[in-house]
Amino acid sequence: MMTKIKENIYYPMSSVMDEGYTCPIKCNCFWYPFNLTFIVNCSNLKLKKIPRFSAPNYIPKKGEKIEVKNVKVDLQNNNLVECPFQQDGYDNVTFLILSGNKIENISWIPPNIQDLYLDHNNISFLNEQLIDSLQGSSLKSLKLGENPFICDCTTVKLKQYLIGDNQVVDKQKVKCDGTNIQIIYADNICTFPLVIILVLVFVLFIISSFLASYYKWKKYIKMWLYYKGWLLWFVTEEELDKDKVYDVFLSFSEKDDDFVLRTLLPKLESGPNPYKVCVHYRDWIPGVLITEQVITSVRDSRRTLVIVSKNFLESCWTKMEFRTAYTQALTEGRNRVIVLVYGEVDMTQIDGDLSVYMKMTTYIKWGDPWFWKKMLYALPHKNGNNQIRTTTL
Repeated sequence: MMTKIKENIYYPMSSVMDEGYTCPIKCNCFWYPFNLTFIVNCSNLKLKKIPRFSAPNYIPKKGEKIEVKNVKVDLQNNNLVECPFQQDGYDNVTFLILSGNKIENISWIPPNIQDLYLDHNNISFLNEQLIDSLQGSSLKSLKLGENPFICDCTTVKLKQYLIGDNQVVDKQKVKCDGTNIQIIYADNICTFPLVIILVLVFVLFIISSFLASYYKWKKYIKMWLYYKGWLLWFVTEEELDKDKVYDVFLSFSEKDDDFVLRTLLPKLESGPNPYKVCVHYRDWIPGVLITEQVITSVRDSRRTLVIVSKNFLESCWTKMEFRTAYTQALTEGRNRVIVLVYGEVDMTQIDGDLSVYMKMTTYIKWGDPWFWKKMLYALPHKNGNNQIRTTTL
């Protein structure tokens, strides 16, 4: 006939173990036969260190061995600052009470834990690994209330755990530090302050505006930088034409000699870094065919500057010079032709390749306030700052 075990009877371990049992100093150890639990009671002792112990695997009774199914450790209301570790003998603990201590961090939980009380401590944060361990454990009840939890983006995982898991029996007491806001109802737990958002929006606006302005005005910006001699690494032309003899070949009508030879050429060939200019009257070799001279001049020059005027449109040779330069530019895939419109020119009289080219590219017009800056930028960029001293046009 089976004997009914009374629910409220606890036996001191010294009375149930044949060879006795050494309980941690100041603590009391009991056997609770009702649910086969070994109990270590170390509560209210002002302990600062985790007591170590070794739970028995069985309890002897009348020649039999009764297996210990549960291990309960009560460490509440002490001065502990850390949780127990496996090496302290807590790996078989199923019920651990740590309420009312000064614990700040949790890094490990017993693998067979079913009841864990961590309320009324100094815990401000639970890392994601620990929360994953809690979710994957056999835990039945967990207390986390009355801890100073920091409510920021690191608390999102804890909030999700509290909302989706019923293991926590005191959810209403798990609050943001210094407030009465329950974490499960904290809506602004991971939002940037409005000031930070406004600053970010302002910075993005400034950057976007700068990029848009640069994209729209980049040519003029580069012209200005180059003219001022600033950030030359940003605008200096690569030395792809180091074998060229001339910087620029001037293609113009002989009827425009006065403008070219008295105004344009002196400025190009002056300054601390003068350009090397090829002109018909000075650099062509007498006796050589004009067509060959044109081809050679275009080939040996980094740029061809075409002065388009009424006189230019009336000359067949100047048109041939443009076509030669235009053809070479197309062959090389580089824009080597600069068009300078001089005087009053009827644009409807411009036809052929020159008309197409002027519609596709930006030409320079004599009289433009930015004339010399545009000219300087369109010409080959040198390592030095090619300053052209400007005068009133």
